[in-house]
Amino acid sequence: MKERLMAIAAALKQLQTEGTDGNFAILAPDDGRRANHYVQVAGGNGDSALYAEASGFDLDEAMHARLQSLGWEEACPTMPFNFWRRTTPGASKSQGRCSRP
Repeated sequence: MKERLMAIAAALKQLQTEGTDGNFAILAPDDGRRANHYVQVAGGNGDSALYAEASGFDLDEAMHARLQSLGWEEACPTMPFNFWRRTTPGASKSQGRCSRP
């Protein structure tokens, strides 16, 4: 578990320190139980913030509540399976707004 967390932290750091604008990483569980759940994180070299989307096409009410309790914003009305969060280091609340298709 610790190795996985370290790999995720390294990938997120890479989004902000390498490449150019438009860097992204997609994090998905590898246990096969939630194959259609993932978190996509975007950022750019030198950016002070990361933008993240959590998605799952079969999220139940408990999962929605859990994401909200972790500070993720409610899904857009047109995309009820997506949650979003834009954070900067030390930020206590999500910032930004939900993207529309």
